[in-house]
Amino acid sequence: MASLSIKELSKRNNFSIFTKRISIGQGFYVVGMDELILLDPSILDNIDDLEGLRYYEEKNSILLPTKNGKKIKLTGLYKDSEFSNRTQNTTIKQDLEVYSLSHKLEEIKKKINKPYVDVRVSQNVYRVVSVISSSFGYKSDFHFMDIDGNAVMHVSHKYGNSPRDFQQWSGTSKRFQKAIFDHPETISFIGELQAMGNELPRASTVARRIKDETLKQLSIYGTDFGLEFGLNNVEAVLQGSLSLKNIGDCYMLIASHHSIKNPVVPSESYEPMFLAVHKKDRSDHGIKNARITINPLGGRSIKKFI
Repeated sequence: MASLSIKELSKRNNFSIFTKRISIGQGFYVVGMDELILLDPSILDNIDDLEGLRYYEEKNSILLPTKNGKKIKLTGLYKDSEFSNRTQNTTIKQDLEVYSLSHKLEEIKKKINKPYVDVRVSQNVYRVVSVISSSFGYKSDFHFMDIDGNAVMHVSHKYGNSPRDFQQWSGTSKRFQKAIFDHPETISFIGELQAMGNELPRASTVARRIKDETLKQLSIYGTDFGLEFGLNNVEAVLQGSLSLKNIGDCYMLIASHHSIKNPVVPSESYEPMFLAVHKKDRSDHGIKNARITINPLGGRSIKKFI
């Protein structure tokens, strides 16, 4: 699991985030443990800048006092998404889900007395050693590392227990979703919205059903759908809490509420559709106050289909 360090705190505004969390009493998770700790706010009296952390250096380690009177290494603190500049597909909740899954993986490794665990989420079985959050900007929210150091079993993770609990299937931007942006159905939907005016009225929700199955698959699994599994072609979309279930010959990655396996296209409330909603300060595709995405049909109430 990724941890904090002086090097990590020197990036972006991470040191400011670190000191702010101490000052407001926001906890830090401990690497490798289901434990949330609070650092002693007296730390702030001794660190005016990053080098101030050297005040707590003992035997080449930064040992920080906690509110319960103990000490913890700086590198023992988990580096969640707030320190990673990942604000969309990987949130703090996402980090904590991956953290929990990683902890379960380590428990299984100890139980079977092996440095790896055979895991699958669909048909392919992988011999994995760890699980990590995927980089920002991809369909994959997290993936596993196998015994050879390869990134495998990429998964898109959604929270909650219904389509109303997650934001979207996909965006429609030319930069990040070019295959979707260039699709004739996308061009047609955007064109009809533009014909309705240069601004989306307040409280508007305008939608259209998608006909092409491949376009739906691109939105669900990523814009590399049809190629090898990877960051933009995930093996599965899982919703809810995650766990590893022993199914005999290996462990199955399962979700508490909903599982969609590549290349299946879900129907009913999870069916992908185009959606334009009024969003202040957004101007997707030149339409003022418009956010244009591909969403699950049951994700929100629709006022108008076009």
